[in-house]
Amino acid sequence: MRPKDDIAQLLVSGSSKLTVSEKSKKDSTNNGTNAPIPPRPPKQPKPKGPLDLYFPLDHEEVVQQRKASRGKQTTLYVFDAYKKEVEKKACRQVARWMYDAGMPFNAVNYGSFATAIEAIEKYGPGMKPLSYREVRGQFFKQEVEHTT
Repeated sequence: MRPKDDIAQLLVSGSSKLTVSEKSKKDSTNNGTNAPIPPRPPKQPKPKGPLDLYFPLDHEEVVQQRKASRGKQTTLYVFDAYKKEVEKKACRQVARWMYDAGMPFNAVNYGSFATAIEAIEKYGPGMKPLSYREVRGQFFKQEVEHTT
């Protein structure tokens, strides 16, 4: 007799008690079959949703996590080739700007450089470049207050 038949028979008869032999039969098999129980698949990371925009990680934390996970392949992207090409163009533009501004090459080794790139990435497309007035005025004053 199959487990479903056992349950149906118990419901019809009104009895809710199982004997020890019936319990052991049900516990020793997988839904009445002798097939082994398959292992659970590994846990997947939580998908990102629209609310994650309101609770982003701090830029410094993101940079720290990237440094900690260097050398590990986390996911395969369908558009991996496209993404690499876009990344190459963006890096080339940043390098070209550094050459044009006369910045030293070791500026890319600063942690603040990685944090700035991460902040721009979080903002997404359409970010307006800083003006001369903003850099020497508003943001300079905020940075002086931050460092003192």
